[in-house]
Amino acid sequence: MTVYELRVYEAATGKMPSLEDTLRELAAPLMPEYGMRIVGLWSTADERFLYWVVEHRGTGDIDANWRGFHEDPRWKKNLAERTKGDSFVVSTQSVPLVGVTGFPPQAS
Repeated sequence: MTVYELRVYEAATGKMPSLEDTLRELAAPLMPEYGMRIVGLWSTADERFLYWVVEHRGTGDIDANWRGFHEDPRWKKNLAERTKGDSFVVSTQSVPLVGVTGFPPQAS
């Protein structure tokens, strides 16, 4: 079963480039091991918010996938080295998404 999740991060002032780099260089390579894949990333023009859609494969258990990911020693070590205790993120929000029946509409 595949489940999608919208994640919204409010970046700390001036930290959007570091947040994007961390997702690209550290998170994305590890995520497949936990049944996840980044579908897309978008940021606001003022670099305040980052929106990303994550695909969860297999059981589609969002919480279990993230728990495993966040407990991964490689993630913990690399994130600690990169942030040096200064978070890139002010707030986060997770929204599980379900498909809407009949979309996209089929051509007749």
